[in-house]
Amino acid sequence: FFLIIRRPPGSTLDPLSAASDVYKRQGYTLAWPDYGTVVLPEYAETAVNGVNGGLILSYRISNRISINADPSYVQRGAACEPGWQPIFAADSRLLLDYVELPVMISFNQPVFHNKWNVSLKAGYGFSKIVSAHREEFFISSSKTVYRTKLDLDDPFSTSIVKTDHGAYGGLSVGYNLTFGSIFFESTYYHGMKNVDTENFLKNNSVNFNFGYIVSLCN
Repeated sequence: FFLIIRRPPGSTLDPLSAASDVYKRQGYTLAWPDYGTVVLPEYAETAVNGVNGGLILSYRISNRISINADPSYVQRGAACEPGWQPIFAADSRLLLDYVELPVMISFNQPVFHNKWNVSLKAGYGFSKIVSAHREEFFISSSKTVYRTKLDLDDPFSTSIVKTDHGAYGGLSVGYNLTFGSIFFESTYYHGMKNVDTENFLKNNSVNFNFGYIVSLCN
């Protein structure tokens, strides 16, 4: 869920403030890695569930075009971690917490007599891991979990790469109400770097956010 606070252009004499919006958002993240040519066990689960949250700082160039900077926190990872194979007696899951800063250009189009608004956005961004954990599940008892925090500063204990960068693309649909609008947004991320220095493993994820936009001034 996210709440967007918007100051309409007619409410201020400052052109910069009139052309700027600040969005606060939270939502659900579905992440699944790209394993390349890595051979996975049959019926292996690869997706992990997480959350995301942050801000959208939007500067409107025109009524249809805006530039966004989205400082955010997002959870990604891999439900089947490559390279960790304890004779198939257990499975492991890699959980990665990132802070990221994508910059995107957004194209906005009102439809159906301005009652709806559709936005497409695309851009590029950089991210850094703030924490990483490994969870181990023994096959004989799927409820048994050993959770270990990975030391990202110790190259002898983990091969996780602390930074990532990649491409973003998104779609949002809003419905205008009397005192604001409801809003749904989905954003896709495709990582360009390997998460692991010893294996092919790249981030993929989709964020889902839903919320309500409130105008502070008329």
